[in-house]
Amino acid sequence: MNKTCKILSLILILCLVSGFMGCLDNGGVTADPDVEINISYVEIREYDKNNYRAAHGHIFLYIQVHLRNLDDRSDLYPASRDFEVDTDLGYTHNYHDVIGFPNKIEPGGEDEFWISFEIREEDTGKILRYEPDWIQRDPFEEEIPSYR
Repeated sequence: MNKTCKILSLILILCLVSGFMGCLDNGGVTADPDVEINISYVEIREYDKNNYRAAHGHIFLYIQVHLRNLDDRSDLYPASRDFEVDTDLGYTHNYHDVIGFPNKIEPGGEDEFWISFEIREEDTGKILRYEPDWIQRDPFEEEIPSYR
């Protein structure tokens, strides 16, 4: 066997082993966990939790989110960067800050936290979107209730 074949064989074995270990890492489940997302409360603020004032002509939109892991086998590892808000004026905003954000939600578990977005003062949040990196389906979306 020449050197190139040995290297390719070794790479193939490493890929197979790492793929197998990835399945073991999440309890042997590779499917997307099912998630339920609900909005408990919405408010607007001029300042964030660190007393940082929103940019001129902007406000902070604070959304209290209730996130539930409906999967009975896989832990859910939410990340704040996976949340976005779509507005009435057609903008999409990434999160600004979080309060009480969970690191992990166990199977069947749930948690509640606040997430904020800096949006234009004349704009209104319309849709909260949760789109994790691992998702292989449409993102989870929840309509933001009227708050003005």
